[in-house]
Amino acid sequence: MRILVTGATGFTGGHLARELMKRGHTVRALVRDPLAAEPLKAEGMEVAVGNLIHAEEVRRAVQGCDVVYHIAALFREARHAEGTF
Repeated sequence: MRILVTGATGFTGGHLARELMKRGHTVRALVRDPLAAEPLKAEGMEVAVGNLIHAEEVRRAVQGCDVVYHIAALFREARHAEGTF
């Protein structure tokens, strides 16, 4: 099965993505920062660079996927601008 995981560069999403790969699934990670995704690529994950606020980037990322796990999140403690939320 081909699975898209958002938030795969984070703690929870990363653990989920790796577990899905161990179970034999093809995993694609939707990431904002391609440099942060280098370890995922090295482990054999597909990487789709994009941002959840851009519908077309999300459409491209889900293309061909059977399942989506949406784990991505922003935390106010991360000091993002108020308009980001």
